[in-house]
Amino acid sequence: MKIGQFCKLFPLPLLRVRGVFLLSFFVFVPLLGFLFQWDLVTQLQLLTILLFSLLAYVILDFTRVVSMLGGFRLKLDLDTALQSGIENELCFRLHRENTSEAVSVSFRPIHPKHFDFEDDSRDVTFRVNETEKEVRFTLTPLARGPVQWEKAYLRLHRRANIFAWQCELLIDEANVYTVSPNASGVIGAKQQAFQRHRAGELMVNKRTAEGREVDSLRQYALGDDLRRVDWKRSSRGRGLMMKVFRPETHQRINIAIDCSRRMGNLIDKRLQLEFATDAASHLAQIANRNADQVGLFAFGHRVLTQVPCRSGPRQEQLLSRKLTELQVGSFEADYQLLSEWAHLNRKRSLLILITSISSPEGLNVIREALYPVRRKHLPLVFAVADRELEELSIAPAANLDDAYQISAAVEQLDEIRSRARQLQREGIDCIYCDVKQLAVMIREKYYMMKASGRL
Repeated sequence: MKIGQFCKLFPLPLLRVRGVFLLSFFVFVPLLGFLFQWDLVTQLQLLTILLFSLLAYVILDFTRVVSMLGGFRLKLDLDTALQSGIENELCFRLHRENTSEAVSVSFRPIHPKHFDFEDDSRDVTFRVNETEKEVRFTLTPLARGPVQWEKAYLRLHRRANIFAWQCELLIDEANVYTVSPNASGVIGAKQQAFQRHRAGELMVNKRTAEGREVDSLRQYALGDDLRRVDWKRSSRGRGLMMKVFRPETHQRINIAIDCSRRMGNLIDKRLQLEFATDAASHLAQIANRNADQVGLFAFGHRVLTQVPCRSGPRQEQLLSRKLTELQVGSFEADYQLLSEWAHLNRKRSLLILITSISSPEGLNVIREALYPVRRKHLPLVFAVADRELEELSIAPAANLDDAYQISAAVEQLDEIRSRARQLQREGIDCIYCDVKQLAVMIREKYYMMKASGRL
């Protein structure tokens, strides 16, 4: 029988400091017998008395502990809308039936993989006639997919005890939750926007999603862009009249995600693919609000997911479900699959590719795949930067070998950026950015391209 199965039936004793001192008497008895010249029979009798006393104490304590721990029940209260990379509050409800005395326990849940917990255990004290306690934890999902909480460990502490008894509690209900991609954008987007605003950078807002066709006129309001003034109508003496443009809608956006092994690199405990799915989900959400059509294509060495362009809440839910199911592959990406899929889509669209680049040769392969479709579609490549290469390029050199490696890293980064500019000149927009800035960059580029009328 396994230890976990045994804990479900009987609590296990865990030795405390008092128990260590008590067991030390079994070592001191032979030493005392040697000092006071006791015979062997006397020593064995004394050891037998101590042993039987200890066994009797353990049996009596065990029967008492079983009645106390047997009345505990456990329930879980958690919002089902879990998002990857976002902090959530997990609430366990401990209920006990025996309320005749105060009890102090340590509660430690067994959390699933790919979760970042604030801490592992909490001390909970039940007073007399107190039946229920709430134990809250702060957790952050690090990956998408289904998760399940099954059990927790409860350790009973009593002041006079030499043992701390531990048992296993099963959660009463079936607790299966789904962690979906973070559709709200990157973590800390508000703080980053505030810093960029203070630095004087121009932020892109939803007004840039307006089209170029004038819909109506209105009076000037404080803060309006003077470039939108209709000077011809304003010259008639009615004050400054502002042009209101009709928003462009029903435009097609295809998101292609590289799920090859290169997207399995860890960045702050999360895979690069997690950031890519967050950015794709965020773009799908804002595009749906603008009544645009969004499609999805996920690939590695083979096609993983194909979702045609549509709009509406159902399409957004479908994309979220498909993004949740994506996993990192074990092989390199075959970009020709993307080229073949783009040729099959006859209607013009904004084709956004999210991939990882660590060498200039990777951009050459992307160029070969997207160059034939640039007249039919509007290709936009977001190349996730290799953070190890970026950190190596700015690291201090301690010796000649380090200086050589740093020089090679700087040269490789310059070559990657040069190839990205070359793609730009050939009609393929390429943005080389850090993975944590991916969602913000995609959102801003989307609004800019809608404002420029390139879609």
